[in-house]
Amino acid sequence: MRAVGYGRQSVDIKLDGKVVGTISAPNWQTPDGLWRIRLMVKRKETPTEEEPCTWEWIVLKFKAPTEEECRKFINDNMQQIIAMNLRSAESI
Repeated sequence: MRAVGYGRQSVDIKLDGKVVGTISAPNWQTPDGLWRIRLMVKRKETPTEEEPCTWEWIVLKFKAPTEEECRKFINDNMQQIIAMNLRSAESI
């Protein structure tokens, strides 16, 4: 079972062939039934003892009723998204 109450699966967002985020399908925790865009961004370059993780997930404010609309939003705003200092899953 992919998601409780929904049969749709989330989709990876790739940049230069590397996963940098996901388009999250609606599930039982999203009562509005909208798709969301989540990205991995760098917080800092070097881990510290207090903060060993150098990246974090962010969720964009943009929400859409379909995966296709999320894809369009990402393509239309690619330059701003790249400027967010994305981190690929392979470098975690």
